[in-house]
Amino acid sequence: MKNVLWLIAVLASGFIGFYAGVGQGFEIMATLVAQADVAKGLTDARKSLDALQKNDLSHSNRLHERTLESALVLIGTHPPERISHLTCTDKDRRTIQAARKYIEAKPGLLDSQMKQFTMHGLAFCAAKAGG
Repeated sequence: MKNVLWLIAVLASGFIGFYAGVGQGFEIMATLVAQADVAKGLTDARKSLDALQKNDLSHSNRLHERTLESALVLIGTHPPERISHLTCTDKDRRTIQAARKYIEAKPGLLDSQMKQFTMHGLAFCAAKAGG
């Protein structure tokens, strides 16, 4: 009986150690990756909007429109709990609002298979109203 109790204690300690160590480490890494992706997406959206609003060459515009969509998809693919520590700055809000206006003016941009993620990306700052 003593050995069974000892085995249970060792297994419980091992489980707690794994969860507190490796399990939490994976969770933290996933959160950091998600936050980095969203930050990159916001930067890419900003750059694309600058080029789109200043350049009227159609090929360049299509390229930047694809970059804008990719940035919004990148922002929108992460579950909210992974990016809960990110705040939406005033600059980020202006970027997302400008992206929304641009896409509303060109509804064909939302015809891709990634529309769901693009819409989540456009809602990023709305979901962070307190941040």
